[in-house]
Amino acid sequence: MVKARLFGKKRSGGSVEVLFERRVDESTFIGQIKFSGKLRPGSELIVGNNEILEVLERQSLFFLLRSDKPIMEILKTQVLFHSHPNKKRVSACG
Repeated sequence: MVKARLFGKKRSGGSVEVLFERRVDESTFIGQIKFSGKLRPGSELIVGNNEILEVLERQSLFFLLRSDKPIMEILKTQVLFHSHPNKKRVSACG
């Protein structure tokens, strides 16, 4: 299991933090999103090097998201890995 955080913004400019939970297929995954305002199916989030995540649906506390490229490629280069609260996070960003 990979737990990782992606930081970005909504098209409207509001900040978002996406916690990757589980991959569904190559470009679709389930995650949690920290955001302000509204987030509906069809909303687009911009993370990393302008990669687009589309909100497909909300499932209680989780969201189904689709990326514009394979999600594992984005996670390899653009994430902060989630670890134990007493340990430092390791940045994979350049």
